[in-house]
Amino acid sequence: MIPPHLTNQQRIEISQFVIDLLNPLREKIGAQPFVVSQGSVDLAQAVADQYNADHVYIGHNYQGLNKVEVANARAFREAVEGLDTSINNMDDLKAAIFSAIDDMIFHDTPDWGHARTLLGLLNDADLNNESDGVTQSYLGMSVSGDATNGMMIHFIPTYDDVDELEGTPAHPFDKTVIKEAKQDNTAAIKAAQAKLDQANTDVTNAQQSKKGADEQLTQAQAELAAAEQSLVAVKASASAKTAQRVSDAKGRVTDLQGQVTGLKGAIEKTNQTLAAAQAKLAQDNQQLAELQKPQAQPDNEKYTNLDPSLVVKVNVTAGDTTIPAPTLAAGAYIKNTDNGTASAAMFMVLAQTNGVYPEGTKVEWADPAKVQKDAQTAGTYDEEVILDFPDGTKSKAFNVPGVLVVAAKQTPSTDPTTPTEANHTLTVHYFETIGYAADGREINKEVGSQTFTGKQGDVISSDQIKVPAGYKLAMDGVTYTIGDKDSTLEQPVVSIETPTGDHNNENQPTTGNQTNGQLPAGAKVVNGQVVDANGNGNVLAGWTVVNGQAVRNGSTVAVNADGQTAPSAKRLPQTGSSDSLALAGLGAASLLGMFGLAGLNKKRG
Repeated sequence: MIPPHLTNQQRIEISQFVIDLLNPLREKIGAQPFVVSQGSVDLAQAVADQYNADHVYIGHNYQGLNKVEVANARAFREAVEGLDTSINNMDDLKAAIFSAIDDMIFHDTPDWGHARTLLGLLNDADLNNESDGVTQSYLGMSVSGDATNGMMIHFIPTYDDVDELEGTPAHPFDKTVIKEAKQDNTAAIKAAQAKLDQANTDVTNAQQSKKGADEQLTQAQAELAAAEQSLVAVKASASAKTAQRVSDAKGRVTDLQGQVTGLKGAIEKTNQTLAAAQAKLAQDNQQLAELQKPQAQPDNEKYTNLDPSLVVKVNVTAGDTTIPAPTLAAGAYIKNTDNGTASAAMFMVLAQTNGVYPEGTKVEWADPAKVQKDAQTAGTYDEEVILDFPDGTKSKAFNVPGVLVVAAKQTPSTDPTTPTEANHTLTVHYFETIGYAADGREINKEVGSQTFTGKQGDVISSDQIKVPAGYKLAMDGVTYTIGDKDSTLEQPVVSIETPTGDHNNENQPTTGNQTNGQLPAGAKVVNGQVVDANGNGNVLAGWTVVNGQAVRNGSTVAVNADGQTAPSAKRLPQTGSSDSLALAGLGAASLLGMFGLAGLNKKRG
């Protein structure tokens, strides 16, 4: 394999190898992780081809880069570094790439330009928002040059929101994300285990050889000591026989010293063999651990269900040509909070209010053609939707009952002499309070809706109101009035099983500002507001309506449509035990601020 002549699959492989190294760093600083697409791989190869055509073998080829931008009508950045010409396989190439990334990110002084390019920390007029957390970021790799003149490796990042350049691109940019194929590591693990076992055997054999050599050295040293003592004794004798014995002893000492030197060399060689075997054993252990690591599971395999109540209904008028995509309710998203520093109260609140799907999950219509067709006729329609996850995967289609609400289109009068009073719609969304967020806000779930059509001033009586099965209005005697334009209204309901007694008014709030326990004479609740008695619909200051009940200066007064105190005041969802949950939520929000868990405001450097 010659690096400048990589196949397309090999270029994809090294591109995915690079993003596996860079993405953990980019995610730590809030930059969008890189993905690899055929478009990013082709763009990187176009850069390498231009370097080869211009015979540039060192540094940035700015004129050539400009040509590639114009030819492809797409802006991009480049980080480039020289490559060893002796590389002849993919393992050597990946090792060289790793060394290049290490050099660019940790040793790229004085301005750290390469590091900022690879980590998404540069501002550029043609590459705006390149560190934006929701902008898709692509990366492709290529190699230029040859073994004679020198080779270079090119890192080419580009982004989804790059400014469009003038001209027609030679090849449209293919944004399809290429997923890294999951590998079956069973055979590799088995081979690694075999290598590990052999390494253990080699270590054992080397240890036994060293033990034998040590024993031989000990014996030789003992014989040397004895010979040296004998030599000393022989030197003390002056006879010819003694002199001969001295000569013999010196010869023996010389022989034994040679043996000791040889044994020491053998022991040194044995120690080197043992050290090499131990290093090989450690390497095999590390490779085995890497192969046994669990592989990340994609989002569409983690999240396989959809609660229809989490999808916000889409309201349009019959005949509309642009139908917005549905969205998830705010409570549907998993909170990104470091619970390790939270108090026990905060844990309780987060456990009750945390969502289902990761931040950034979007919803799209599964069958846009059907949605467009249904939107031409007034009514409420069931539609299928698909979840689009942040990791690029998508779910199967889920059916959501009543998600598309189509209001009737108003037809103006065709008689030029007789003005026709226009009809208007009032869409009422019925919701139930199911809990409280960490900051004390209510978490509501829509359980149904109802659309009324009429002329301005028409009153919708209580017998026309159809509350969803299993629920009832939070307050009796409610009526609605059609306004001067199409409008919507939120109406609180409670499940039929919800207790209504107040146990002799225990826990009912009181203040010094409210003494008579009812609205002013003639005032009443209309369309979720407290209005006066003169018939003009003027809203009374100081009064609000919470869950169908009128509230003034913190006091709760349950009233009927005529403004009279209800016989048995229903306790609001905010009173009683629910107050402690809301207060716990507010406390949790404060703790988040104290421990520095607020969202990081990412700005581009």
